[in-house]
Amino acid sequence: MGKHIGDYHLVPDDHLFTDHERFAKEIESEWNIPFTDDDLLTVYQLNAGQQAAYNAIISDIYSPDGKSFFVDGPGGTGKTFLYRALLTTLRTQGHIALAIASSGVAAFILPGGRTAHSRFKIPLDASNTKTFQISKQSSTAKLIVMAKLILWDEASMAKRDTIEAFDLLLKDIMDSDKPFGGKVVIFGGDFRQTLPVIQNATRDIQVQASFVNSTLWGSLQKITLTENMLIESVFSDLRLYSLDPYLMINRCILSAINSAVDDVNQMIINRFPGQPYTYTSTDRTLNERDQRDYEDFLNSLNPKGLPPHKLILKDNCPVILLRNLNPAEGLCNGTCLICKELGKNTICAEIAIGQHRGKKVLFPRIPLQSADSEKNGIPFKRTQFPIKLCFAMTINKSQGQTLDYVGIYLREPVFSQGQLYIALSRAKTSTAVKVLIVPGTYSDSVTCGKMRNVVYREVL
Repeated sequence: MGKHIGDYHLVPDDHLFTDHERFAKEIESEWNIPFTDDDLLTVYQLNAGQQAAYNAIISDIYSPDGKSFFVDGPGGTGKTFLYRALLTTLRTQGHIALAIASSGVAAFILPGGRTAHSRFKIPLDASNTKTFQISKQSSTAKLIVMAKLILWDEASMAKRDTIEAFDLLLKDIMDSDKPFGGKVVIFGGDFRQTLPVIQNATRDIQVQASFVNSTLWGSLQKITLTENMLIESVFSDLRLYSLDPYLMINRCILSAINSAVDDVNQMIINRFPGQPYTYTSTDRTLNERDQRDYEDFLNSLNPKGLPPHKLILKDNCPVILLRNLNPAEGLCNGTCLICKELGKNTICAEIAIGQHRGKKVLFPRIPLQSADSEKNGIPFKRTQFPIKLCFAMTINKSQGQTLDYVGIYLREPVFSQGQLYIALSRAKTSTAVKVLIVPGTYSDSVTCGKMRNVVYREVL
């Protein structure tokens, strides 16, 4: 708030934190990342492919010449299990291993995981500067120097400019011309899933194949879905989930576009037991002269990355955080939380996943600015709680997750490479996936029980 801690005499006036103390705090938090008994057992439970990758990476970590690796594998084949084994091995030996991911959802699956943007202060558009905002004297730079391993999950979601800027950052910090400064870096991902690639046409291929394999290698253009895949089975007992919200954390409804996700969230919160609390935002144009003309119009907008103007919540409903507020304490973009106390000016929520699970946090309303893009129309600031409901989320947002039950709501056809494959492979078994296709929304490609599958095989 622009005040100095000395104004309140909370600590002795002559007390100053040294650089060593500041560094020690961040490094100590990495050293103290907890690991469970299950994490310790992962090293002894690797299959042949995982064991080969594990041996190659571990042997290189202790060699003088660092290498970079890319771990490729379809969804559900055990990439995260391999990552946990590597991270646990190094951390139990007293080493620092940095775990990051391209999305918040994927980051919180990793022990001690952080989003790449929050860990390395990556600008939203790295193509403009090709540099990150980290000095060689900072605590983050010291962490990088000390780290035995840097693991970047879902790297296929990142743009090329971001990876190139990351390479330049490591070279600068390590004073080395070797790739990634000579650090052992693991990039993991799946190029069969959504990529930061824009294409203009799809290929029309029709071949019959099995449930997920049909999307795995891009062998289909249209996929037939069985009749028993009904979306209603995902949240079968909302009364039970309202009493024990952790039962629904691994259940989710996926859809291709934000507007469909918002509609599903609204439908479920209306049915969710409890008293509704409605929080309305204050929307203001960046140019004050336009406020009177556009205020009502701004209230009707729901741009990507901003909470809705009218946020309806109930006790024990699940929400997702929309900003990086305090990554070190688990508050990253994509963190899943459960609402516990809904006040007039603050919301108390409990972190539902990751190493900070069970920690309670308070949220105030904060100003959030819409993206500066022509398609978003008039740029404005929305003062609202930085959360939104997450009974449902977009298919792209779910990339990297493994869920117990998945409902896929295809009100419109998928529109990007790998989207249908991601949606169908989020659950552990095909019986845990239920699909609802709204007929007649895309007459030339949607017929009864069929849906377009967008695949660019040249990428694979």
